[in-house]
Amino acid sequence: HRIFASTRGVHASNHSTNYEFELHARHENSGHEHTLHTHSHAFSHVASIPYGSNLAQTLDKLSGPRVTGPDSAPLVLSPQVMAWILDRVAPAFSADAYESNKSFLHQLDGAPVASRRFHVIDDASLPGAMHTCAFDDRGVPPVPVAIIREGNFGGLYHSPETARRADTRPTGHVRGDMIQPGNLGVRHGNRSRTQMLS
Repeated sequence: HRIFASTRGVHASNHSTNYEFELHARHENSGHEHTLHTHSHAFSHVASIPYGSNLAQTLDKLSGPRVTGPDSAPLVLSPQVMAWILDRVAPAFSADAYESNKSFLHQLDGAPVASRRFHVIDDASLPGAMHTCAFDDRGVPPVPVAIIREGNFGGLYHSPETARRADTRPTGHVRGDMIQPGNLGVRHGNRSRTQMLS
C-alpha cells in the first residue's frame, strides 16, 4: 500500500500485491542444477504456469549429449537475459544522466542504438505488470516512454526538475530520489511480424 501526500494536500494511494516464486531442481543422474525465479502482481501467473515441466525439460537438455553446431549462428537471447540487459541500459536514458554527459548516448553521436527492428517502450502504467504504479515517489502518474524507436534514441525519463528545464512533463519514474525504469518491453515498432521475420 503506497500513499503520497504533499504540503499542498494532494493525496494519492495505490494498493497492489507482489508474489515471488522460486523453484530449485537437480537432475537425478547428471547432478545439473537449475533455478526458476519469477515475480508477479497476478497470483494466476505464479500459480498456473507449468514451471515444473519447463524446469524438467531444461534439465534434460542440459544433461543430454552435447551437440555442435555451425561456426556461425544467430544469437537468440532468452527473455530473462534480455530483461537483465534492458534493466542495466535503461538508466542511460535518464535526462539527468544525459544532461551531465554520463550517458553512453553522447558517444553514439547520432548513430543508431540498435537494429532498426528494435523498439523499446517503458510503460509503468501497464495494468498487471510487475513495475506498474499509479504514481512515483514524487506523486507523478507514469507516462509511456519510447526510449528506443526503430533502433534510434527515442526519449528520456524526466524528473519534475529536468522536465521543467526541458519544458515537458515528468514521466513518473522517480523512486528513492533516482530515476528507475518501469515496465520495459521490446516491441516491433511500426513493422508487422512478417516484415520483421523477413
